[in-house]
Amino acid sequence: MQRALSEILESAEGEHEEARGEIYASTLRAKALGTVLVDLATSGWHISVDEGKVYVSAPLWSAGASGLSPEEVRAEKERARGAMQARVQDEIESESTRRFILDMERAVRVEGGVRSIRSLLADGPSLAAALQERSAEAIRPYLQVADGAAGRDPETGLRLTDVFRYMKLFWSFPMKSPPGRTTPFLVRDAGQPGHPVCGLIAIASPVPRLTPRDAALGWTPAWLEAVVRALQFSAADPALQVSAVLAQAHVSERGGLDPSSLVEDLCALLRLPTSRALEGLVSELRALSAKACRERADAALGAILSDLRGEVVDALGAISFKGLGVSRVDALANPAESASRIEAMKAGAYKRWHDSRRVGAVRTPNKRIDKGAVEAARTMRDAEHDPLYMKKRVTQAAALLRAWEGIAPREGEVSAERLFELALGPSPRASHRLSGGNGVARGLRAALLQRQNRFVAAQVADVCVCGAVPPYGPLLGGKLAALIALSRDVAGAYHERYDGKASEITSQMAARPVSRPADLLALTTTSFYGVGSSQYERLALTAAGGDVRWRFVGYSRGHGTLHFSAETVEAIDRLLQLETGRRLITSRFGEGPSERLRKIRDGLERLGVNPNVLLQHGMWRLVYVAELAPSACRPGGRGDAPPWRAAGPSVDEVARQWRARWLGRRLASAPALVDEVARFSRDDAMIGNRLRREPQRVGRS
Repeated sequence: MQRALSEILESAEGEHEEARGEIYASTLRAKALGTVLVDLATSGWHISVDEGKVYVSAPLWSAGASGLSPEEVRAEKERARGAMQARVQDEIESESTRRFILDMERAVRVEGGVRSIRSLLADGPSLAAALQERSAEAIRPYLQVADGAAGRDPETGLRLTDVFRYMKLFWSFPMKSPPGRTTPFLVRDAGQPGHPVCGLIAIASPVPRLTPRDAALGWTPAWLEAVVRALQFSAADPALQVSAVLAQAHVSERGGLDPSSLVEDLCALLRLPTSRALEGLVSELRALSAKACRERADAALGAILSDLRGEVVDALGAISFKGLGVSRVDALANPAESASRIEAMKAGAYKRWHDSRRVGAVRTPNKRIDKGAVEAARTMRDAEHDPLYMKKRVTQAAALLRAWEGIAPREGEVSAERLFELALGPSPRASHRLSGGNGVARGLRAALLQRQNRFVAAQVADVCVCGAVPPYGPLLGGKLAALIALSRDVAGAYHERYDGKASEITSQMAARPVSRPADLLALTTTSFYGVGSSQYERLALTAAGGDVRWRFVGYSRGHGTLHFSAETVEAIDRLLQLETGRRLITSRFGEGPSERLRKIRDGLERLGVNPNVLLQHGMWRLVYVAELAPSACRPGGRGDAPPWRAAGPSVDEVARQWRARWLGRRLASAPALVDEVARFSRDDAMIGNRLRREPQRVGRS
């Protein structure tokens, strides 16, 4: 067990060494299975043994609060917190985090006195007294970027990025650092001495696939089918066709469609005033002539098809064709022949990549591409020969050419009729029934995926951290953070950080520096709990650049890895390396999203258990979307609104609305909240109080 993994993998030939390797592998398999079972047991799963076989079943979780009393909702939330308690404790008990906590809580002498992270929590009695005196006006929030370049807090001398990391440990769920673009913020309260932290926000690259979000933003085949069906309406009676589509969308579980959102999308596509009610849409259509109705519908269909074709062409333009045996121009002109030629290269490209991932093999590390033109050009040339990027270029180019083969323009086509055929099948007018997108052509599916990837990579961000820091929770500090996330200050900070910055993966695929847009078009988020009212419910801001709101769009399906510990991931990683002799899943840029998920999935399969079952933890989440540029993300949508960083409300404007609409009313209706705040003790709240007296042994056995 003490033998290094590299020694096992590089052992000399001979039966003795092979036997030792087999023993080590068996031990690793047993350890990995054991840690998996421990993780499941401590996350609320039921485990039983019968006739030598182990059976597991996930806990059942509620989605929505329908039929639940307030007491039952609270109990369900408490059960969810309990299921995650072991993972949260794992996080704070890790050796590096334990040291970090103790270091942050250690008092140090700075100008003005002795300070520590404790100084950045509000003093309960003082805050309560201020609320008694000035009511909601006592809290004066402002935003502070807390990334690595943000510097230090002038009050304590602590690095702002460390302050954010510490405060995030108050959360009841484990918080992993997301890959891709990430911008963290502190919400500070200038109304209190020392400007304590009252909330946290972080926006990051979203997960690649999330059905409710994707349907709400027009990226799913089910959305495309529903919209194209609805645009077949008769000008004489538009309500007949549209209402039939909406009725089916209402019961569509697979597509994740929301009827009200579809009405809003149709209004945008038809260039009508916004409405979320069928009556409003139909009223506007009836005010037009029959000819104008048909012209607008045909124009909308043409815009959708044009946008989706453009996605495929643009995606091909972002791939270097050097070494693929065909030019990009010839490939677009002859997609079938070119795709066949490139597909013939896939086996060799995959083999070279697979061979390059041997444990101990020399591999060129990821090179940053923002260090000057000369180094950037050298990095791009290296990428052309890199086995990983060659594999990716071959795979993606072939797939996109097959997509283009199916949707490329035909001589004499009528755009509306062609889209009917591609989205609804060869007899699009024969049926009004939705199929959940089953009939959408492969080429359009690929185009929708490219559109989704493009926006998710740069112009749609996920609010992955959003909430109050004690003692601001009872004072609706979570709603304050959720509203500030919609401010122009957040969009502006994101733009400032990423505008003009070359995208590493895109640049290495294109073999030239490529920067993506950095103007946010939409934000998404998911709640911690699947039941009860969330802090995003009915949150909206009035702004000169257009009102913006958090809109509930559906439930996530409770799939992921939050119930697995770091120890399990490490054991699985070591097992995969030992038994395959390769590192096929690492943190390298460009290998693909969700490294942790893919690693656990592969490891569970190698252990002989069904990953689809064990990765389905069943904890539903409420999914919300806030569009900063309405309809801009959808195919055929208009993107002509001014950037939100210029048009949206400032943090000061957001704070005024929050005090007037939420905090002031809360204080007036529940005066006991002030007493609750007065009882808050900074000393009792310290994260260090949750550390065990003796640290757990960390490291390999």
